[in-house]
Amino acid sequence: MRTRQENQPILAKEYFEIEGYRFDGKVNRLRGLSDKSINFDKILNKDKYKDCLQIDDNGVLQIMDNFRKQRNLIHFPGDIVELKYNNGDGLDKIREFINTAIVALTNCWIKEGKYHFSLLEEF
Repeated sequence: MRTRQENQPILAKEYFEIEGYRFDGKVNRLRGLSDKSINFDKILNKDKYKDCLQIDDNGVLQIMDNFRKQRNLIHFPGDIVELKYNNGDGLDKIREFINTAIVALTNCWIKEGKYHFSLLEEF
């Protein structure tokens, strides 16, 4: 099945006919599957994956273009107004992340004496 998955998708029904979830003491896992089992390249370039997902060559180009645009917005935000996140303003999400994950945590460390500089201000 793992070899076959290189060229075509394996349906969940087919997988579960052979084996179910395995509990590892923390979470249920599907043996043989990992985050590397299926990747972007397989989905866009293997005909049987495209057939299963009903994606034609134009659809592949559209997916790649959308992916490229989103990646570029993350890495090279030109017009910040273009950045959207779940139908909202991406800038708000970035600001929220900076204020909670960076500013607040750093200020906590400053108060604990781990850093010796002035408290950071929120954006």
